[in-house]
Amino acid sequence: MAPSLRLLLDRQKACSYLRGCARSGRIQFKRKGFMKQPSCWRILLLFLAVGLAGTGSTAQREDKTKAREASCKMCHKPDGKGTMEDLDLTDNVWKHGNAPEDIEKVIREGVKGTGMRPIMGEHTDQEIKALVKYVLKFSETAPPAEPAKPAEPPAPPQPPPPVPPQP
Repeated sequence: MAPSLRLLLDRQKACSYLRGCARSGRIQFKRKGFMKQPSCWRILLLFLAVGLAGTGSTAQREDKTKAREASCKMCHKPDGKGTMEDLDLTDNVWKHGNAPEDIEKVIREGVKGTGMRPIMGEHTDQEIKALVKYVLKFSETAPPAEPAKPAEPPAPPQPPPPVPPQP
């Protein structure tokens, strides 16, 4: 823990530090009214509010990311093979397109009628783009998928053999 934060967490040390700063002129309070005399509590609360504002969001974002990864792995598995053929990310044949824009759209908006739910608002654009790159890495390791061969048209009907004339 940083020494300045340790100092701020101890109320007596923080108050004496701030009084010393005010006496020495390092902190000047020239406001009238309730701010005429600095209140250690107000300043301490300000520092704590600013310090805690940043830490909560990072921890929450990490929790969301871990939960999302666990959610993805339920269907797509850690190796990307998927629990069913349609959920396999290691081949290059995807129902909704395998271009980065298509993948990003599926991640953002989800797929109605399936377990793929949208994550709009849960992640930043940068995190979603990183997720798209991560998904594309699964298909880079797979051999190129062979396009489906079109069915061969049926052979044209053969005319019946000519009947030989009778004598």
